[in-house]
Amino acid sequence: MTKPEAPDWVTLFPGLTEDEKDADEDLEVSFITPRTAFALWVGLQVLADHASDDIARFGDAPVTEDGRWMFFDRLPRIAWSQPASWRRQFARCFDDLCAELVQGEEPRPRNTAEEVALHLAMQYGATCADDMEQFDHLPEHPDDLDEDLFHEMLYADTDFLYFWEPNMDGFEAPDTEINKAAGIGDKRPANWFETFGGSEERAPNRGFQR
Repeated sequence: MTKPEAPDWVTLFPGLTEDEKDADEDLEVSFITPRTAFALWVGLQVLADHASDDIARFGDAPVTEDGRWMFFDRLPRIAWSQPASWRRQFARCFDDLCAELVQGEEPRPRNTAEEVALHLAMQYGATCADDMEQFDHLPEHPDDLDEDLFHEMLYADTDFLYFWEPNMDGFEAPDTEINKAAGIGDKRPANWFETFGGSEERAPNRGFQR
């Protein structure tokens, strides 16, 4: 499949100036910069393809640590045994978020799966975009690839980062002490696609692009 050309990131996401950051008013300009948008766009597209390749190759097979997986071994271990149907839903998260980005909208996660997908896409895009000619041609900005700012502005919280913390094993189950103490809620994979309260549910009949 031929990849679409990159949008005009400078027009879609010019980035906030210091004066705009200090302004005491609602601003229509996004904190996302042209370079951040490009890196995220790359990450979302590439990981979507890698996820689809894994599904086609391995189907329902549990994830292994033998280096054969393109994407799903990046997920927390609690998701490694999910079936192909679950994996297809996860892969679609990349497409949903990318569709918002190319329209000039901030891709705000609407469920846990989208939180994980956006986080991984930003990390992946940041590692490879820096070596791409298109990235170099975009204007520099102090907020380029600022992961802390990214998390602060797009996520209601960052509880999902606990998935990769060894000392937080079991936090995803709502009946564990660590979960109840922090009021985290049910973060088990079966619930990753449940729309957050206050977020608009995505069209259930939107289908799959791959």
